[in-house]
Amino acid sequence: MKRKYAILILAAGESKRLGHPKQLVQFKNKTLLQHTIDLSQLFNNSDTYLILGAHYQQIISSIKDVKVILNKYWSSGMGSSISVGINEIISKGYQGALILLCDQPFLSKEHITNIFESYESSEFKIVSSRYNTQIGAPCFFSNQYFDALSKLNGEKGAKSIIQNNIDDCFLVDFDLGYIDIDTPQDLNNLTKTDE
Repeated sequence: MKRKYAILILAAGESKRLGHPKQLVQFKNKTLLQHTIDLSQLFNNSDTYLILGAHYQQIISSIKDVKVILNKYWSSGMGSSISVGINEIISKGYQGALILLCDQPFLSKEHITNIFESYESSEFKIVSSRYNTQIGAPCFFSNQYFDALSKLNGEKGAKSIIQNNIDDCFLVDFDLGYIDIDTPQDLNNLTKTDE
């Protein structure tokens, strides 16, 4: 039987430090969020779910053709978005879930493919990106971790689950994964790379 995965795009944050929705920042002729959505939809073995919260009305009008989950508890942090997403898909028969952020401008089809292939060709049940000696998103979890993911809340994302099960985690290098958009300076730096 062909494996089927869920892809959860976390895009519920307020972007308080940036001062306006990072989801709608333009880069290479599309928004950061649309870039992530478009990549996620290149994989026939997966279904994409977009988790929104803050700026819901503003963002929803700018996107199309994607299942949307509203996280009413977005203000409590990333953990709540993961939990809401996993609880939505936990009974739908997926073999695993890939968690993406909406503000990694250098995310590529190749990197997502590497994550899926690393999972399918190994005994590891978690596959995480590695950059600057850190581990982080995008990260993949087999469904045996859905229960733990469904109980996350607050500011902490899934990193604690990875760290507590590091022996079950395969790492895939993502050299530019550390570049995300949290502050005006981050955005200014990104704009310079696009000139």
